[in-house]
Amino acid sequence: METLGLSRPPVRNENIFRHIFWPSADSVDADMLGQQGFWICLLLALLTVIEAMFKGHVLLSVLFAIFYFLGGIGVREHDIASAISVTAIYVLNVIGVVLMARQFPGWLVLFVMLILASNVRGCWIASKWLGSGDPDIVPMRMNENWRDKLVDQMPARVWPRLRAAFYILVFMATLAGVIVIAARGPISSTPAGPQPDAVVHAQ
Repeated sequence: METLGLSRPPVRNENIFRHIFWPSADSVDADMLGQQGFWICLLLALLTVIEAMFKGHVLLSVLFAIFYFLGGIGVREHDIASAISVTAIYVLNVIGVVLMARQFPGWLVLFVMLILASNVRGCWIASKWLGSGDPDIVPMRMNENWRDKLVDQMPARVWPRLRAAFYILVFMATLAGVIVIAARGPISSTPAGPQPDAVVHAQ
């Protein structure tokens, strides 16, 4: 059958978890990881706003929402500093909740932490082929529908203008998180148990 050309080409057996958390060094995989990072940061921004409607702390929540949104744009543009900053701030918030509420984070929170950490590797991989200057290995960005305009076109236009603002937000988010954790301290009356699967902020 193979001699006659009637057999199908072999299908590559890929592990979906390895593709999400530890992709290959291929430029296409790294670019897909940048898209994945943009979506997860956008989701964190939206959930932060929704959380503020029920828990209050509107100003602090808006600060973190804008931080995650701009961080997602930076990750989409393969900015290593953005990927590291988003991961570090999210981990800091998780640690703050653990220290204050004495509750271990839920599995969804840990899942988000792993995805954010994988963005760092994706940006590092992308920085190598972006630095080569070879246009043939840079994945082409689409511009056909609203998703392409949001994920592929908008970040490239917005990031050069808002990069400095994002770095200022990194400082403000870090300072706000440390102040809130220091001011509130541990909550001794909260029973130990798993942290609900929600966006974690030390607010």
